[in-house]
Amino acid sequence: MLQQYPQNITMSINMYSLSSFNKTRESFHLQKVDDQMMVEKASEKYNRLTNDQKIKFREMVVSNPDRCSGRPCLKNHRLWIELIVFCYLNDDMDMYEIDDYDKEDLENICAVWFFEIWMNSEYYKLDDYVNI
Repeated sequence: MLQQYPQNITMSINMYSLSSFNKTRESFHLQKVDDQMMVEKASEKYNRLTNDQKIKFREMVVSNPDRCSGRPCLKNHRLWIELIVFCYLNDDMDMYEIDDYDKEDLENICAVWFFEIWMNSEYYKLDDYVNI
């Protein structure tokens, strides 16, 4: 069972707005199978983080409508968090060598983004897209 974070540290999901996209999963790289893999792989890591650590890693996720089409990105970079999550799921965290973030921090950022932002978004609940 996932640990719930206290309401007093919850920040507005609107800050990480995903609302500029179509309401389908085709705008994202994560499908339902990836969601399940992420729950299996990262829930223990997420639950081990303290509230202060979760706040720290949450602040490393930024979203700006004028940058990367408003997609949540790594702070000070134009790298979408969902791409880092995809690499994390495929055990390829060396794909992006980022000087100001170590591998463990990137994994923690993935876990916090997934459990606090992605799972609370309206897109998480949608079915996988179908290629027509």
